[in-house]
Amino acid sequence: MNTITRRKAITNSLLTMVSLVAPLSFAQSEYPARPVRLVIPYPPAGPTDSLGRLLAQKLSAIWKHPIIAENRPGAGGVIGAQHVATSKPDGYTLLFTAGAATGSSEVINPKNTPFRALQDFTPIMFIGVQPTLMVVQTSLPVKDLKEFVELAKANPGKFNYGNSATGSAGHFAFNMLKVMTGINVVEIPFAGSAPSNQAFAQGHVETIMGSLLSINPNLQTGQAKPIGVASSERMEGFPNVPTFKEQGFGIEWDTWYGVIGPAGMPIPLVEKISVDMVTALEGEQTRLQIDKMGITRRLGGRQRMYEALKTEVEQATKVAREAKMVKE
Repeated sequence: MNTITRRKAITNSLLTMVSLVAPLSFAQSEYPARPVRLVIPYPPAGPTDSLGRLLAQKLSAIWKHPIIAENRPGAGGVIGAQHVATSKPDGYTLLFTAGAATGSSEVINPKNTPFRALQDFTPIMFIGVQPTLMVVQTSLPVKDLKEFVELAKANPGKFNYGNSATGSAGHFAFNMLKVMTGINVVEIPFAGSAPSNQAFAQGHVETIMGSLLSINPNLQTGQAKPIGVASSERMEGFPNVPTFKEQGFGIEWDTWYGVIGPAGMPIPLVEKISVDMVTALEGEQTRLQIDKMGITRRLGGRQRMYEALKTEVEQATKVAREAKMVKE
């Protein structure tokens, strides 16, 4: 056996020993031994915040340690995400995220996004998806998306669209609509769904797109009128509201939710967290709570979460170029 072959053999043996010892050494440690922070990169009261806090509550009961849901909003979710990306990969700082905060921001604003989703985070768990609903002020004389497009074309620059987060599902779907139809609607950015919905309630914007949970208060007051769903299927609570595709606009962009951590987390630790999170969110009562948020539960592990991040980056890259959404 020559020197190079001998070195390879020794290296392979060491790697095998490490792979066998690592799970055992992790299993002997107690995690968590102290409170865990679950960073939510958006303001309170939005869908990401609501689902994140539900997970924190359920998981605290399993771990017997507080799971602190910590809102760190700003820059379309980038501030909170960056905080987690630069934290120790010990499982005590995690990010409850949606596609906008981690998958899309680096595509739209690469110079001001200090991380890259597939390199700077550890995927942990995929939780579910949420359809994107478009509503307009009830005072607008339109009954569907097609009529809104016609009205916007006849009044270029007159109407405002409230963008809840840069890179969000609604942000991408609306920009795809602008490219597809040529409408001139002014985009007003907000730091989350709560402020964008408040602006809608105050009449500052004529249309918004988002989740049922975030838009529902304006629906209940009668101020918002649903005109389309930017998803593959109609929403369960709005069977009479057609999808964009049914109305002649082939646009589908759902919001997904999941949990990730800093890059470099040990696989055994990731697997433990993932398994415990699945346990926390299982059960019929929990499913009903999630359903009320307008979210479809689709629990998956680290591989499913990795695929969601990868798909988000790929799709966002393609659409951002077509819609000229990239900030130079």
